[in-house]
Amino acid sequence: RHLIAVCQILTSALLIHLTGGRIETHFHIFGSLAFLAFYRDWRVLVTATLVVLVDHLLRGFLWPESVYGTLSAPIWRSFEHAGWVLFEDVFLIWSCRQSIREMRSIAQQQATLESANQLIESRVKQRTQELRDSEARMRGIFETAADSIITINEQGKIESLNPAAEVLFGYSRDEAVGRNVHEFMPEPFASEHDGYLRHYRETGERRVIGVGREAVGMRKDGSQFPLELAVSEVQLGHRRLFTGIVRDITERKATEEQLEDQARVLATSNKQLKRLKEEAEQASLAKSQFLANMSHELRTPLNAIIGYSEMLDEECLDAGHEELLPDLRRIQTAGRHLLNLINDILDLSK
Repeated sequence: RHLIAVCQILTSALLIHLTGGRIETHFHIFGSLAFLAFYRDWRVLVTATLVVLVDHLLRGFLWPESVYGTLSAPIWRSFEHAGWVLFEDVFLIWSCRQSIREMRSIAQQQATLESANQLIESRVKQRTQELRDSEARMRGIFETAADSIITINEQGKIESLNPAAEVLFGYSRDEAVGRNVHEFMPEPFASEHDGYLRHYRETGERRVIGVGREAVGMRKDGSQFPLELAVSEVQLGHRRLFTGIVRDITERKATEEQLEDQARVLATSNKQLKRLKEEAEQASLAKSQFLANMSHELRTPLNAIIGYSEMLDEECLDAGHEELLPDLRRIQTAGRHLLNLINDILDLSK
């Protein structure tokens, strides 16, 4: 840069010399400085200015005709020309510095923009990969789910279904896609479903979305089965899709019916047990009354027999009839034995 600056100013000096020092030719120096300003380096302008000053001083002193077109020239003319050069340098240096600041600002903005673009591209790639991974996982779940999954649009047309739904309803994917989902339901469920969709399109009210409910499905062969349905809504741009998870609850319904039958049998058994309990309580009460009566009826005469035999025992001793004592005591022993036996039977019955 500095070499070109020196050569450019010396070329201007040579042109001034060849034109006999014409004042108009000195404007070539200003053009050369403007040309050198494209480097946007103020130090290059300093080098060129020094060359102009030295050239004018030397030639103005040694050969003024070559630079001023006169045979003699005062020394101040060289400084005058240098002053005008410095005047232009002020604006050119300011322009260079301003240009550098603008270039730096543009470069910073460009770097920031490129960095932001790289960050955005990186995030987009990362997000795209995450979406692909998520889609792959969802596809895997969709294809391998044991429950039937059916997706329909706002008009009720089937857009997709998984293999479990194909097996459950008997339609292949090609046969099912494009059909209205109410074809998979008998009446009145088909009409109710159309009414739900129509009401949702008109009012936006969600009656079945997010709520599980039971319905009846119909296979391709016309056979019907109970099902449990859960519906979710997905917004894709301006489109709404509805995904239904369908589960065949035939076995559950059969189990519920068996449980209901068993509950009815159990209720009947409970009634019978209650009746038997009441009968047993009545029988127990009758038995208690019977035992109380028997206890009174049997103990009273036995106590009388035992008591009177003891009295006879005492009278025989007083009267001297001792030969009767063994018979009386056998009567007492037998009476007490029978009384103990009656008591033991009463305890056992209780």
